[in-house]
Amino acid sequence: MYQDTDSDEENDDDILDKDYMPEEVRGEVEVYIESESSDSEEEQCPDVPCRDRKWRKKENLSLGTHSIPSPTAGEHAAKDIYDIFKLFFTDEMVEHITEQTNLYAVRDKNCTNFHVAKDEIKKILGLMLMSGYHSVPSENDYWSTSEDLEIPIFPKTMSRDRFRSIKRYLPVADTSNLADSKIAKVLPLLEMLRERCQANGIFHEYLSIDESMIPYHGHHSTKQYLKNKPLRFGYKMWMLCSADGYPYNFELYCGKESKTLAS
Repeated sequence: MYQDTDSDEENDDDILDKDYMPEEVRGEVEVYIESESSDSEEEQCPDVPCRDRKWRKKENLSLGTHSIPSPTAGEHAAKDIYDIFKLFFTDEMVEHITEQTNLYAVRDKNCTNFHVAKDEIKKILGLMLMSGYHSVPSENDYWSTSEDLEIPIFPKTMSRDRFRSIKRYLPVADTSNLADSKIAKVLPLLEMLRERCQANGIFHEYLSIDESMIPYHGHHSTKQYLKNKPLRFGYKMWMLCSADGYPYNFELYCGKESKTLAS
């Protein structure tokens, strides 16, 4: 593994050939077990090739009882998806982004006639989340009126010019008082999200510490290139998760000399 800071992604793609293909790829886990008939056949005919044996797929693989029931499960059971989302992305976070956006526009960019309200920040964050799973060829196409591209929720929520205006001045950190970190501009949001994950999570008996990749093909000093991984370009994040995937702690990898986040 090495950190790719100078070369372009397109040039890096050219170096991949059959010798660099990943040994493992992400996908559905399939478990196959040998049937009883094949066991008996193997005992009688030990020289039968594996390809001639009968196999069947086992649909469910149980890891046993590993989850500790949450005492707040009953409290949250009746909540809808948006209420659950607000447990982790709180109104305080939205207010923080709103304040920093207005401050950055006026103080740093000298745009004295710019002002954004908290409701508009909620709308633009919602549109950004939606754009993450509803992809179109370009940003302009989200406001397209073409029958094959039209997405009514975007123009109904916010005009294209207003979306771009807010997006231009959308920081999540005080640019005049940034931390000594390569990810200082997003560090406050990461810390708030981690705090909410810890506040709403119940520790499980089985934990997993591993790396997770956030796909990214732009240019940034913390972007990693892992040539034998399914996701070769992106940000690497160390994760502490439960056996069922709930994140308790995470830290964005910024290189060997980077300072770790507070535990």
